Amino acid sequence: MRKLRLIQYNSTSHYAVYIVDNFLKEDYRKKVLDKLKELTKVDVMRKSTNVHATMTHYTELLKHDVFKDMFLQTIELLQMFFTLRASAPNAPYEYVIDEAWGMKHEKGDKTLTHIHGDFFSCAYYPRVPGETIIGFPDFDRNEKILENSLYIFHGLTKHGVAKQLYDEPRYSIAFNIAQNNLKIANNNDK
Repeated sequence: MRKLRLIQYNSTSHYAVYIVDNFLKEDYRKKVLDKLKELTKVDVMRKSTNVHATMTHYTELLKHDVFKDMFLQTIELLQMFFTLRASAPNAPYEYVIDEAWGMKHEKGDKTLTHIHGDFFSCAYYPRVPGETIIGFPDFDRNEKILENSLYIFHGLTKHGVAKQLYDEPRYSIAFNIAQNNLKIANNNDK
């Protein structure tokens, strides 16, 4: 069963970290992980980003159907989280994944502290071989990453992941979700 954890300073602010443990069902988690392993055999980005590990291109995962249900489940959760804290909870929004990339952290690899800048950012961890820490300096919090956990947070939230200490690789997926305001046709606009 999924379990929600929160990192927050204010219960009404969107500026929080939503942590969903046991995010994907086991059979689907394995399919996602298998595809991720296939896609991260080559470091396309050549450690040129804040990710000092093997990384796909920023839009690579959008090309593969196996990730589609994971993205839809995330959008569904985000829509609920946003609605619960929104000042106009019934405003029509569309959520769109505009970037999604995969990473393989081998022993010694790390992700430097950074921001994304999009409306919401997400990190999913289908395989974590040992204790690994994700840090959120804005909240002065470090969290042990649990395997099969999803993190959803505002794109301006600073975050980074500690050095991989284990021989077995850690696999993760990051993606950004844009929120588009949908206009409702007004009968008087004829």
